[in-house]
Amino acid sequence: MEKEIGASPPETLSIDPQKSLYDACQQMLTSRARRIPLIEADQLTGREAVISVMTQYRILKFVAVNMPRYTNMLRKKLCDLRLGTYDGIATASMEATIFDVISLMSEKGVASIPIVEPNGIHSSCAQQG
Repeated sequence: MEKEIGASPPETLSIDPQKSLYDACQQMLTSRARRIPLIEADQLTGREAVISVMTQYRILKFVAVNMPRYTNMLRKKLCDLRLGTYDGIATASMEATIFDVISLMSEKGVASIPIVEPNGIHSSCAQQG
């Protein structure tokens, strides 16, 4: 699809499962990826194979289960932690075209755009899934 519209293809990234969780998180942060495949070379054939996929969800689950010292921070309100976007949130209306929304997502570097009514309230249609 990227080729057809003249856009750069998404960066292909992976990490060796022998690397640290920190290294995987750093790579995910710098590339803005939400998941990263763990790729290992087969000892017999030398071919690379995906053995698992590290996701943001799995990392958060690991922290919540294995690091009780940090679990208290996970119980704090998002607004208190200042996680997320609070100013300049990109939104779209139901009248926006898919192309317009994709362009906005690319321009703002975000993975989702809330659909809102003209008064700025989330559209009930968007909440229905």
